[in-house]
Amino acid sequence: MNISQSNKEHLVDIITLTVESPDYLSEYEKELKEAAKKVELKGFRPGMAPMSMVRKRFGKDIVADIVYRKANDALFKYIEDENIVHFAKPLMVNGPEVMDPEVSKSFTFEFEVALLPEVNISNKGTAFNWYTIEVNEEVIEKELKWIANRYGKEIEAPTSETEDELTLSVGAKNFIVDVSDAQEAFRNQLIGLKPNDNITLNLFDILENPAENLELSEEEKDQYNNALEYTVNKITRFIPAILDEEFFAENFKDSPINNLTDLRSYIKMDITNNTQRDAKNILLDEIFDSIKNTNQIVLPESFLKQWILINDEKVKEENIDAVYENSKRAILWDVIETQILKSNDITVDINDVRAYIKTILAQNVALEEAIDDEEKETNDAQMNQLADSLLEDEKRFNEAWAATKNEKIFSTLQNTYSIVETPIAFENWIHIVKEKNALVNA
Repeated sequence: MNISQSNKEHLVDIITLTVESPDYLSEYEKELKEAAKKVELKGFRPGMAPMSMVRKRFGKDIVADIVYRKANDALFKYIEDENIVHFAKPLMVNGPEVMDPEVSKSFTFEFEVALLPEVNISNKGTAFNWYTIEVNEEVIEKELKWIANRYGKEIEAPTSETEDELTLSVGAKNFIVDVSDAQEAFRNQLIGLKPNDNITLNLFDILENPAENLELSEEEKDQYNNALEYTVNKITRFIPAILDEEFFAENFKDSPINNLTDLRSYIKMDITNNTQRDAKNILLDEIFDSIKNTNQIVLPESFLKQWILINDEKVKEENIDAVYENSKRAILWDVIETQILKSNDITVDINDVRAYIKTILAQNVALEEAIDDEEKETNDAQMNQLADSLLEDEKRFNEAWAATKNEKIFSTLQNTYSIVETPIAFENWIHIVKEKNALVNA
């Protein structure tokens, strides 16, 4: 097999490889014989068709499968042997149009490879906050209130109050309005109403985000941004569930949560676990942004646009520029991650993934045991069995692999940058999360 490498443009190399007859012929003949034993052709008993007919009927498909596989294997072996540091999957840009061993004995492929841009991962002296979120009683009470409302019931109320929901109609159009969503200066206009009452309102004045809350189209915005007479069709009131013994027996019968004390413990641990994970993600996001901003990373734009077009059938040529711009952040993350993995010799294998899954399972067991008086033991053999069963699911394996990789990257960055554990109140934490989400989605 002949393999060569040449440069196409900045950060893009072309690897050309030719699969020749000695590379595939013996395997081709073997598979052809196996096919001949099973094939059923008209006029011949099963397995008795002449080899010439089998070759003519199935030869192209068999040789194509073998040659593509060998070309792909040879490509990645060459990349590994030559220590070519790349990101994104190599792109086949040229290949044989017809793979017929009766016409040609060798087949040439060209692959474009995106080379990793130079990225400097070093301690710039910048300190980063790793937030530890304080889950106080107020947070727990709000969560209990949400649970009580979730399991509550609706009734039709005779007169509207602060927490009620109004169904208002004007003409053939109905709007559902939460009294609590109204701005405080206008809220009294929606309190004390009865079914069939008529009231003149401009909902755009009353609500803070009227178009969003009322689910209006662009055409409807002007139509309903006026003082209109509405009829109160219905007043809906949610009656929260009472979190008593009967409630837990009915809704948590297969859970270790048996009472309000259990539920409070579970809420605190669950929120703590979730916020710790989110805090770690935000810390990683800030470090990656710092690396991105201190490195003028130039990406192979034409390669990446072509890569997107080939790998995402939903993307069309006419909107590739917009899709590329939206993908740029994720691509830069991939570049920086690849550089961190490469420069620190970080690898992720099946044992790493299994260990990560067992850690998550152990945390879940600990969460249950913390709220269950009955002693439980989950031994290592059980953990291994559970982990192995999860690894058999491709989607879960990929998720666990990515999470394991992120844990290793995070551990490396902890030893590279100055990271300060910073306690923060839950309410302030929520504000930070909203700000971060707004920046990412801007």
